[in-house]
Amino acid sequence: MHAQRKIMMKAGRALVATVLVAGIVASCGGSGDRQRNTAFTTLPDGVGTDSTVPVEPSDTTLPSETETSTTVASSGSTLPPTTGEYAVGDTGPGGGVVFFIDAENAFPDFDYLEAAPADWNGKDGDPSVAWCSNMTTKISASKNAIGAGAENSSAASTCANGAAAKASAYAGAGKSDWFLPSKDELKLLFNNLADNSLAGLSNGVYWSSTSSSDTRAWAELMSDGTQGTNFRTSSFFVRPVRAFK
Repeated sequence: MHAQRKIMMKAGRALVATVLVAGIVASCGGSGDRQRNTAFTTLPDGVGTDSTVPVEPSDTTLPSETETSTTVASSGSTLPPTTGEYAVGDTGPGGGVVFFIDAENAFPDFDYLEAAPADWNGKDGDPSVAWCSNMTTKISASKNAIGAGAENSSAASTCANGAAAKASAYAGAGKSDWFLPSKDELKLLFNNLADNSLAGLSNGVYWSSTSSSDTRAWAELMSDGTQGTNFRTSSFFVRPVRAFK
């Protein structure tokens, strides 16, 4: 059991902090106020990649219907005591790091989420790949919520060699149910793992499985929790997650 453990509480009753994503403005957890960025246009070329593939220029007009408001645990908060078999930061049955506990039974299909361990891809760490290298492929993977990552990934995995396909192909600890986290699940990954130096996440940009249009998808900068969209042909990091009871 880890000294610092965090529980994600939901359903509007025991949630600790609220992050409102309106337009493309994002707020992130942490002690004190973190910088608010208005778009991923602030990212320099190559941020979050381990290759020479540049980040494509981003437009600043995004359809408002793709945005959402969500509630996530804020780093640095005083959270209720851990209940259940696992705590945030524990090693899960898939050999990864637990980053979410369904303490209020809001999700009938799972009780926990775990992220793959830091060495899931070998000694090279998290791979950097395109969300989908084919800009003409139609993919319906626009769900943001906690619990939506597996469904998004199933749809996005039709894009061969893309981020979702890479995450879903992982079979750590003999588990075949790994997937690319949704936009809100990726926010939890930052608040409960990256912002607490757990799971060996890079400070770079990570893809979610949530698309925002036919050409763009949501991603998150793990150095400060900024969320934004970028062209899906851009190469960003990938970390698989899985749900379990």
